[in-house]
Amino acid sequence: MNICIRYTNDHSMAKDAFQDTYLKIFSKITQYKSAKGTFMAWAARIAVHASLHVLRHHRKITYVESIHQDMAPTVDYDIYEALSAQELMDIVNELPDGYRLVFNMYVVEGFDHNEIGEKLGISAATSRSQLARARAILQKKAKYEIR
Repeated sequence: MNICIRYTNDHSMAKDAFQDTYLKIFSKITQYKSAKGTFMAWAARIAVHASLHVLRHHRKITYVESIHQDMAPTVDYDIYEALSAQELMDIVNELPDGYRLVFNMYVVEGFDHNEIGEKLGISAATSRSQLARARAILQKKAKYEIR
């Protein structure tokens, strides 16, 4: 459920995604191969896909086109260390949908930009741009939070 909430940022949509996750797990359990990873990792991927599916059907998610790499903000990791995990997740949940999705997929789930682009129907460059902008917003908001 936490994965579904993190992606949808809406309790009602998260419930729908969570239900879809369980239905998919139980209907596809025979396809699970323990040699390819843990059951929890397999189930988490299903939850991510279910959440993205629910988001696509309930919302129009907007993405900002790519930015040049030299325009990408530098990350001050000391700022993030001053915040608790919950404070950081609260800030992440305030991000616009496109930024939050890419941030979660890249930072939390470990997808690469090509995988993110494929799953969200955007280019890898747009994924990188979304991540850079999400980090910039997070850094700005984190500086405000620790003051």
